[in-house]
Amino acid sequence: MVTPNQKRVAVLALVDEFGVSERRACLVVGQCRSTQRHEHVRSPQVACLRQRIRALAVKNLRYGYRRVHVMLIREGFSVNRKQVQRLWRLEGLHVRRPQRRKPKIARQPVIVRGTYPNHVWAIDFQFDETANGRPVKILNVTDEFTCEALATNAARRITAAGTMAVLDQIREQRGSPMFLRMDHGPEFIAETLRDWCKEQNIQATYCDPGRVRHYMVGR
Repeated sequence: MVTPNQKRVAVLALVDEFGVSERRACLVVGQCRSTQRHEHVRSPQVACLRQRIRALAVKNLRYGYRRVHVMLIREGFSVNRKQVQRLWRLEGLHVRRPQRRKPKIARQPVIVRGTYPNHVWAIDFQFDETANGRPVKILNVTDEFTCEALATNAARRITAAGTMAVLDQIREQRGSPMFLRMDHGPEFIAETLRDWCKEQNIQATYCDPGRVRHYMVGR
């Protein structure tokens, strides 16, 4: 939205650069001639009010113009809420929204590396999409020592229960590993998967996201 002040500047630019009349320039820009010739006189009371509004907003970062209006009334200012809102916008003020902090997850140091086959399994997810734009989720299970791909399961949706089903299929063929390395994805930190690891006597080790393949390469 173009304000009257911005239109006023545009009219003056047309008059100076192209030598057209003020009437013609106002017609092109869409500015009323009375508005163009109006000279705004700043009131000392309004200037004091704007200064006080900014001071209250800076001191109380979580307060909006409504709360500031109440504080101004208590201080003795005779001003309505709409005027405070208009001056608030002219000052470019806004309410600072509180930032949500992500919960800190205790990071477990990675000290175990695969030293023989079936020692450490690394599990991780990859994401892709089909030609029609629908997402595809791929569960990869790899033996960390041999770098053998034990499973590559692709589906539209894979939950913690689906992850355990894939791991059970591998266990039936190869037996259980001693360690299971994964990141803090929602499927991996689920209580059901943790309980499954305890039942199978498998120790779950966690690392930062994207670091599962790093430990395999750096072996």
